[in-house]
Amino acid sequence: MSWQADASAGVRRARERFLSVGWPSEDTLRTDVLDSWRRSRALGVHPDRMNLPFVQEPNADSPLTTAAAPVLDRITDDLSAQAVSLILTSSDGLVLQRLASDPSMMNALDMVQLAPGYSYAEEFVGTNGIGTALETGHPTFIRGDEHYVGTLARLACAGAPIRDPISRRIVGVLDLTCWAGQSDPLQFALAKTAANQIEDRMRALAHESETALLDAYLEQARRFPLGVLAIGGDVVLMNTHLRQALDANDQIALLEHASDLLPARVTGSVLAVLPSGTAVRILAVERSVTRGGRIDAVFHVHIAADAAAHVPGVAQRREQFVAVGHDALSMLAEQQASLRRVATLVARGVDPSDVFAVVVDELARCLNVAHATLVRRDSDGTAVLLAGHHEPASMKLRMGERFSLDSETVAAMVLRTGEAARMDSHDNARGAGAAYIRQLGVCCAVGAPIVVDGRLWGAAIVGSTKPGPLPPDSEARVGDFADLVGTVIANAEARAQLTASRARIVAAADDARRRFERDLHDGAQQRLVSLGLELRAAEASVPTELHPLKDQIAHIATDLGAVSQELREISHGLHPAVLSKGLAPALKTLGRRSAVPVELDIGVDVQVPERVEVAAYYVVAEALTNAAKHARASKVDVYVDTEGATLRLLIRDDGNGGADAAKGSGLTGLIDRVEAHGGTMAISSPIGRGTSLVVNIPFEVV
Repeated sequence: MSWQADASAGVRRARERFLSVGWPSEDTLRTDVLDSWRRSRALGVHPDRMNLPFVQEPNADSPLTTAAAPVLDRITDDLSAQAVSLILTSSDGLVLQRLASDPSMMNALDMVQLAPGYSYAEEFVGTNGIGTALETGHPTFIRGDEHYVGTLARLACAGAPIRDPISRRIVGVLDLTCWAGQSDPLQFALAKTAANQIEDRMRALAHESETALLDAYLEQARRFPLGVLAIGGDVVLMNTHLRQALDANDQIALLEHASDLLPARVTGSVLAVLPSGTAVRILAVERSVTRGGRIDAVFHVHIAADAAAHVPGVAQRREQFVAVGHDALSMLAEQQASLRRVATLVARGVDPSDVFAVVVDELARCLNVAHATLVRRDSDGTAVLLAGHHEPASMKLRMGERFSLDSETVAAMVLRTGEAARMDSHDNARGAGAAYIRQLGVCCAVGAPIVVDGRLWGAAIVGSTKPGPLPPDSEARVGDFADLVGTVIANAEARAQLTASRARIVAAADDARRRFERDLHDGAQQRLVSLGLELRAAEASVPTELHPLKDQIAHIATDLGAVSQELREISHGLHPAVLSKGLAPALKTLGRRSAVPVELDIGVDVQVPERVEVAAYYVVAEALTNAAKHARASKVDVYVDTEGATLRLLIRDDGNGGADAAKGSGLTGLIDRVEAHGGTMAISSPIGRGTSLVVNIPFEVV
């Protein structure tokens, strides 16, 4: 066997173990692949099938596609004799173009929906050259079994991000896909080189369009004495008149309104009211379409006061223009991107502590500050630091530390008043908290309240290590993140309440079954046993000559015994009485009764609460039933142990696979039971390769 085959077999073993127990068995697995597998699992990607979103008409006319066209055509010609496909995607993984000369390769790509209109983002496809390159921001090479989804194992792909030459934001990916057995490191180098060539062409095209936009702007600035604004992609040109008359919030709002007027179908002027209450009239006076399909435009902007004060015919000084480039638009785009990233975590139900860490990092990056924190107010009048970002990292924040609200700090001000607050200097601030802020080198700070269901929960704070106040819109920008944090907390509390409710329902059902079993045993079953004994006594007392009567009584007594036995079996199914001897004996009993041979490995060395034992018992019982009835398995392995305060089960059969809880099988009820105790159950059941259940149930150590 070649070393490539050895490596591939090792990756397959690592993937199987990762899908079964959550960690790989191979030390040779690349870190970037393992990280992507973990993201894929967290995103809920199915390891053996795909359900991809589809866009009927993806935007195939953009600066990216225009710049890429000649590069893709040239490489396609160079690779015409090879089974290689070139794929161009947008920044969200949506396939825009696909080129290949080999029909078998095109058929294979169609089979896995790697075609225009489908998205290959990691959240849908897991580990792959396109989505993983977008997620990491770096060129990526994924070979065969390194894909998270098994149906992609026949392919190898090299993906390289393509960045806007001005803003440096990722606008797409160039991916080269071939057969897994024909992958070559040169494929990785070619993808990176081609992506760089596309960026060079985008830079050249952008230069042409920006020069044209600048010329149009200068011409309008000479002719119009008031506000002049030009927008072209990520470039904004705004004259001094507008920058002096409008604050930062108004400028951003003006750009948003003007952007809505870019399409040629929008004609005439539009009246808009800006956040400060200032009214402006916006008119697109010149539009042009670049070779990349982008619309550039120059606008006249009348501010209400200007329109009243301006007298035609009076010579006025021509305003000098200011090329703000990425100042306002980039700031707005960066904040929206940051908020989207946080909102995505919120929607996925990620653990609040993980979201907090992301929020402080996004706050610091978005507001371009060195310091950002999240704090929670407690009922005792103190606050606790939950998450923090500080540069330099060598000055560690004291996570989890409680502090008093007596100091003169932004956090204390927000938590006392429930309103946004700022401090432009901490030089003369009093208290230990203020002294700590000065020790960190924070000169000024802004904070916003975190409100959950109408109550003040905590605060989000940013601080700058540079002298001078933070921008006037900082409170609003921090407030946007604080609102998302409030949503995270509200969702977490709702989930906790739901889990508690489900646990109460499960406990109540178990108690009801236990009472019903006891009532059957103490009532109906005992009565049936007594009646059976009486019938046997009556049978014995019947004279020999009344043989037919004796047989009839014997038949009734036999049937009554069968009814009693059936009732006993029903009562045992209501609640596993065998658990009274402990989980290990109960599982051994299940194994002996199983129609499929069972290999048990039980290493539970601590006392586990009864509710957890009952949940584990039902999981194993259902798994053994499924293995016998549906999976046609020849063997089932059951591993049970504890790690800290968590009971872990791994149940694996060698059956035909294909189990899916979404189809309404008994697995759905098991998932509900496990999650009702705060646990998790992962199912891996590739067709033809058996079924594995990995269950983790936390418990209180007694």
